[in-house]
Amino acid sequence: MTTLIATVLLSLPTVTVVPTLNGGIQPQATTDAKGRIHLLYYSGDARSGDLDYVMSSDDAKTWSKPIRVNSTPGSAVAAGTIRGGQIAVSPNGAVHVVWLGTTKPMSLCYSRMPVSAKAFESQRAMEDWTVHMDGGASVAADDKNVHIVWHAAAKESDGEADRQVWVRSSKDSGKSFAKLTAVSSSLGACSCCSLKAAMDGDGVRVLFRSAVEGMDRDVIETGAQGVALAEATVRDRWKVHMCPMSSFAMAGDWAAWETMGVVKVNGAALPGRSAKHPSLARSGDTVLCAYVLGSGWQKGGTLGWCLLDKRGTILVSNLDAGPIPVWSLASAVATRSGGYLVFR
Repeated sequence: MTTLIATVLLSLPTVTVVPTLNGGIQPQATTDAKGRIHLLYYSGDARSGDLDYVMSSDDAKTWSKPIRVNSTPGSAVAAGTIRGGQIAVSPNGAVHVVWLGTTKPMSLCYSRMPVSAKAFESQRAMEDWTVHMDGGASVAADDKNVHIVWHAAAKESDGEADRQVWVRSSKDSGKSFAKLTAVSSSLGACSCCSLKAAMDGDGVRVLFRSAVEGMDRDVIETGAQGVALAEATVRDRWKVHMCPMSSFAMAGDWAAWETMGVVKVNGAALPGRSAKHPSLARSGDTVLCAYVLGSGWQKGGTLGWCLLDKRGTILVSNLDAGPIPVWSLASAVATRSGGYLVFR
């Protein structure tokens, strides 16, 4: 029996933890159709910093020279963790980035680096007339469609229960965007929590946290397909009087979130308390979820991760995989060799 267990463990994908490049924080890693790793990270003062982008074609052995994403210096923010940059890479390699900027005093910024380009375009403000920007934004893309998703209020007097999730969509790979559309109503949106977008055909799926009557901070899945809105589905319930400043992750039909200090993957709780900021990656028949333990406002934490099989059973885990800096988190990505990298 011991020999059998050892054989099974040896056949599992390797999980390698690496520091974020150049002392950066808030890594966001993803891959394109060629298996290249694209990494976004933050540097500078937590309330006025910059976003840099690098790419690796050899499973992070070597990296391209960093490229600055934000065209206005110091226009990104890291304080609060969930307000940092988010990246989506089209299968053809076009790169799309959104972040909360430091102007107005806070705005929703977008920039892209088209296929074969060597620099990002000038950043654009995307929030239109929505107000009270706060809990971050997300972006999803394929070779043609780009969806930018965020939550905000429609007027100055709106509270959390009136906030809505909004989407602006492009059909020409981010060259131009349609007017914003609401993809949620009557559920509110937890003002300091982030959300997550993923492609759904030509449309978009969204995970966000509600704020009904200021207490129901439930995990909600919604979205839009063309002009049709998806019916909102409650994925998990949490009654709490304060905003938990949580974030979400999606990878195909897998989703991860935080409820009552526990990270859940498709509703199943993972080990570790005071757990936040999940990141998901898939390789073959396995899924890796990386997350942060013990972090808080102006407080770093510890990296934890769990490797799951296709049924969601934990194969192996590590709840002490290295320190996470203040305002930072972890990002998991699958490698071309079948293993995983976790940036911290």
